[in-house]
Amino acid sequence: MKYTINPISDDLVNTVVRQLGAISVKTKSANVNVATFQLSENIRIKYKYEMKEDEPFYLQRISPYPLLIGTCETTDQLLAMLRKDLKMFQRAYKSSNFPEFLAIMTKLTEARRRTEDLFLHYNIPAESLTQIDQDLLAIFHGLRDAKRSAAPIAEPVFPDDDFLMEAPDPADTGDSVRERESN
Repeated sequence: MKYTINPISDDLVNTVVRQLGAISVKTKSANVNVATFQLSENIRIKYKYEMKEDEPFYLQRISPYPLLIGTCETTDQLLAMLRKDLKMFQRAYKSSNFPEFLAIMTKLTEARRRTEDLFLHYNIPAESLTQIDQDLLAIFHGLRDAKRSAAPIAEPVFPDDDFLMEAPDPADTGDSVRERESN
């Protein structure tokens, strides 16, 4: 099925979105692009990048699992981010653990969808949320421990390998979501 957007359908959708209560709907010209790279016969990496006038560019990996790579201001930065992510993925593909890694990422993506479903469709008891939070902390601890016991990859993709910025590790704080929110 081929999808097309024309001014009539665009206006119709925007009208319904306003009726749903949107406080703002802005239509700007945009170029949404999807680039596909073939790693192997069975593995493709797809990226979506949006380039809008006078707005940041967005780069997202859409397969083999979805991940927002980042935003940037220039085409050079966009290409650098894409190139860096692609090179790191190509390098990771050579790992003997690659199939297991993809399986884990698929499960995490599904967990995210199921969490969203719970949040939007059910009134979950506080005890269940506390248990889920504790389970997530255990996963963060496992990730932290795996990182600590792993040897770093000897060759960075780029000399200034700051692509993956270090965020605070929830496993290092040991606190729950409720404790973080109350502080």
